[in-house]
Amino acid sequence: MVELSIVIPTRDRPSSLRACLAALANQQNVTGEIEVVVVDDGSVRNVEPSLAGWPGGPVRLLHQANAGPGAARNRGAREARGRVLLFLDDDVVGETELVATHLAAHRDADRIVGLGHMTLRPSRAAGPSGRNLREWWESHYQKLVEQPDRPTFMDAFTGNLSVARDAFDEAGGFAEDLPHSEDVELGYRLHRLGLGFVYLPRAIGHQEFRKGFPAFVAVAEASGRAAVELYRRHPAMLPAMPLGGYAQAGLKERAARRLTFSLPGTRALIRLIEPAIGRSRWRRRWYGFVLRAGYWSGVRASVERADWARLTSGTTVFLYHGFSEDGTAGSRWIVPVGRFAAQIAWLRRHGFTPLELNEWLRLRATHQLPPARSFVVTIDDGYEETQHLALPILRRAGVAGAIFLVTGLVGQSNRWDMDPLLAGRPLIGWHEARRMERDGITFGAHTRTHRSLTGLNASELEDEVAGSRSDLQRELGHAVTSFAYPFGDLDPEAVAAVRQAGFAAAFGTRAGTCSPADSDLALRRVTVYGTDSLLRFALVVWTGDSRWIRRLAARRWRDVGPSR
Repeated sequence: MVELSIVIPTRDRPSSLRACLAALANQQNVTGEIEVVVVDDGSVRNVEPSLAGWPGGPVRLLHQANAGPGAARNRGAREARGRVLLFLDDDVVGETELVATHLAAHRDADRIVGLGHMTLRPSRAAGPSGRNLREWWESHYQKLVEQPDRPTFMDAFTGNLSVARDAFDEAGGFAEDLPHSEDVELGYRLHRLGLGFVYLPRAIGHQEFRKGFPAFVAVAEASGRAAVELYRRHPAMLPAMPLGGYAQAGLKERAARRLTFSLPGTRALIRLIEPAIGRSRWRRRWYGFVLRAGYWSGVRASVERADWARLTSGTTVFLYHGFSEDGTAGSRWIVPVGRFAAQIAWLRRHGFTPLELNEWLRLRATHQLPPARSFVVTIDDGYEETQHLALPILRRAGVAGAIFLVTGLVGQSNRWDMDPLLAGRPLIGWHEARRMERDGITFGAHTRTHRSLTGLNASELEDEVAGSRSDLQRELGHAVTSFAYPFGDLDPEAVAAVRQAGFAAAFGTRAGTCSPADSDLALRRVTVYGTDSLLRFALVVWTGDSRWIRRLAARRWRDVGPSR
């Protein structure tokens, strides 16, 4: 019985195919019967001479009209007799343990996808782009070396990948109508079937790289176009793909992307300066940027203008704390109600779309893109003045806010803070909370006593996190699914406690606009300070990040400290 079938699609690369087969002939420590299936995908030149004299035994050669590598791999898999399928590209030269490593992995575990280690061998024709792509590629695999439990379906690469044939058949094989990223798409379907992804550092393959800079950019653009199609077919892939993380890039990066592939002449300029930059100390950053910019150029060419806006704008989740009467001076944590009203009015006047917290979370859970320039208003702690000062403004503007309550102190006062403006500040009671909920306010948990969760033991974490959810659900009479970390402090243990308590979403104070790629249990928020002018507020909204704006104002305003 054949245990392993090696499937190699090929088209008009006889010298590469000969080198690939020669490496297979030199494999060591291979036990059990294996076979090699070469699928000629419509080559113009005769493939048989590439097989002549190969010392590894007979090769099954299949011919078909050119239909693409996905179709060629499917054809090879249908004809293969092995229990395990190992897919290799025809330009991959495997080291001597490649086959044995894949075999051992499938003997040791069922329902896995084996991901071999790949290196690039750029030719002289590739120029500086080849050498720098090799560095970028090696950095990707270095992460797998450092975190061997990290692989996901996004790491699937059919140049060096193995899977049991029954799982391959159950998944339906490669999508033959995808011009790019068909390996990632198959990886996702295997993931949905419950297969795990295993990195195999000893299954080393070396791939030739002959593409020059224009082809280098074209591959990046093809990846972007394919990402759009993958999202259309499998919306749940969005958080795992770069497609779901546009807003995670910094302001300078986002601005540079838009300029690079939109202004006339920029492509020609990039190609002109590429040889010089490719040899400079900035080369890794440069090629990383070009890859990302090319990717997003491909995305932009594949979506309508409205969808592009939804993909790239993200959702701004504002964080407020206390409020004061109009005419009073603002402080870091206390926003004068006049400023709050002006901020909400500015958002509505400039076409920003308010979302109720649970509505936005439902969009995230179903992998739907929220409206462009959408925002959510959240308020931590639940100070008593919120119902009299903030709620009327939200109601008049048609904005639904969310308040995170310190459930063990509801109806009492702030006992956790030394700030004289916050210490002893009254908190709303349960009766007021139920009435505010009827007026459209959503409530979430902010622990029982506002303790920082980092450093707490398991029992303390359960009391603060699960206990606060239990308090809210008992008093409000329905499920509560959102949480906010006190002071924005979180660590793996705190996140695990939040997950274990049953929360679907949790917010820290990490600055930035939320995107689909953000973790549901570590969502970003933009803190609004009472000292923010309307201009500063507008700049925060525009950039999605208040840090650099506040650094500019640091000489005038030094009220700094952890977020409440």
